[in-house]
Amino acid sequence: LKQMENLKQQQHRALVEQVGRQLRDPQRSPALGKPDSKHYVMEFFDFNCGYCKYMEPFMKEVSEDPKLDVQVVYVNYPVLAESSQKAAVLGLALYQMKPESYLKFHRVLMNGEHEIDKEETLRKLVAECGMDYEAVVDYIRGEKPVKQLMEYMSLGRSLGIAGTPYFIIDGREYRGAFPSVEALKARITDASAP
Repeated sequence: LKQMENLKQQQHRALVEQVGRQLRDPQRSPALGKPDSKHYVMEFFDFNCGYCKYMEPFMKEVSEDPKLDVQVVYVNYPVLAESSQKAAVLGLALYQMKPESYLKFHRVLMNGEHEIDKEETLRKLVAECGMDYEAVVDYIRGEKPVKQLMEYMSLGRSLGIAGTPYFIIDGREYRGAFPSVEALKARITDASAP
């Protein structure tokens, strides 16, 4: 029985590492930093998640710290509300159409000052990102962003993700928010950190 449990744990660790490698590709996931950075922090997040919003300044800080050499990868995982799903698809469409527009969209929604369940809010934000809302909606009809989101959701379920935030840091998983940016940095720089 113990051997079976060990085997399951090894298989899960291998899956976490595989997903981490797979989603670091800038063609698949929005990211800050270079894909060949020494370290990576991948966050499965929901635009309605308060803990994800709490983590956003930490993510920005580690991505801008030249001593860390970190790529931050954002993986939409909308589990909290229908508005999360709509914002995720809209964000992925922006990323696929004009990648630089996504990060502004992401940061504004994650600052917690906007009601993402209001279409007018999303419409204005898309315009602020330099994109035409109707053109983005037309692009979504082609289903590419929906397919990308479905892939994220499938990968998340295979990892057993039940809530956000969920992190993969250099091939190791961490569930839940970090209490401080220092705790996040410790996980990045010390693979043996608890």
